[in-house]
Amino acid sequence: MEEKLLHIFDLDDVIRLGGLSEKRTEYESRLYPWMCNLRDKGCILILVTHNLNPDKFLADLSKDFKSLFVEIYSPVKISYTQYRCLRENVIKTPNTYRTFEDFHFYYVQTPKDLTIRCILRKYNIKPRQAIFYDDYDFNINAVKKISGISTVLVDPNVGINI
Repeated sequence: MEEKLLHIFDLDDVIRLGGLSEKRTEYESRLYPWMCNLRDKGCILILVTHNLNPDKFLADLSKDFKSLFVEIYSPVKISYTQYRCLRENVIKTPNTYRTFEDFHFYYVQTPKDLTIRCILRKYNIKPRQAIFYDDYDFNINAVKKISGISTVLVDPNVGINI
């Protein structure tokens, strides 16, 4: 397979495995050097997650994965007024939901394919130069709509097959 310039990763069950900590630590010990190698070869590494607090989960990892990413995309916190405006005028999608923790705020989740398109534009990268890793086939199928992009469906029990 042709080497990709842009590697886009989901967080949960792709970078950070759930389950037993021994399995997670072993996975991280293989994943971190592989990602360091990609970065050292000039690849751009970006994290795209629907996780509301990616910094907390990245801090729990045994290695400093956060330093490998050029950018981290996660949900946006907005006020109720902004939410109503978006909901009524722009966003007509089930990906917008109200959080239980704070009834004054909403979190807007951008569909992964739209986020990926924005990233490709921002970095001026052609889809054939990019690869997207996710454990959720809904996200993989959405991103596959971007003609030319490579996708990897990650087994959440195993992680990326390195």
